[in-house]
Amino acid sequence: MNPTWARDSEVDPRELELDALRTLEIVPSPPPRVVGPGRRERDYLKRVARLEDLLQYERDRQKLIERELETSVQVERGAQRRLDRVEDRLDKSQQRERRLATLVGALQRDNELLRQRVLELEAASVPQLTAGPTAGPATTAPERRGFWARVFGGAEATPRVRRAARRRDA
Repeated sequence: MNPTWARDSEVDPRELELDALRTLEIVPSPPPRVVGPGRRERDYLKRVARLEDLLQYERDRQKLIERELETSVQVERGAQRRLDRVEDRLDKSQQRERRLATLVGALQRDNELLRQRVLELEAASVPQLTAGPTAGPATTAPERRGFWARVFGGAEATPRVRRAARRRDA
């Protein structure tokens, strides 16, 4: 029973009950009207779109970082290989240097031995040449050699040539 009808003084409530039971019709309501999204729905859709964009941005960024990481790994691997090759060359160079130093040392020792042998032979030949009218040891001191002659093993000091003689010859 409808309460608004019950308050109405002109209508008898018993009649209404009988009348309501007799004339009750079910009328279908019109189909619901399709309405576009409201403010909340639009905000929600915008937020979902923003999050999808952010997700795509992060995926792209992750791919970029992975490519950079792969590139850096390749560069590091190449640099390590290059370093290994340079270290190998350095080791070989040091080995050659040590061998050369050993050979130079051996040659220097041979030179010293030969120089001593030459000095011994010269000393042995000097008394035979000077043995004659004057007996006794030679009193002349050998001519002193310069620094470079001693370094490079020059036997005698070279005579100095005057500048005028050089100009004339040129």
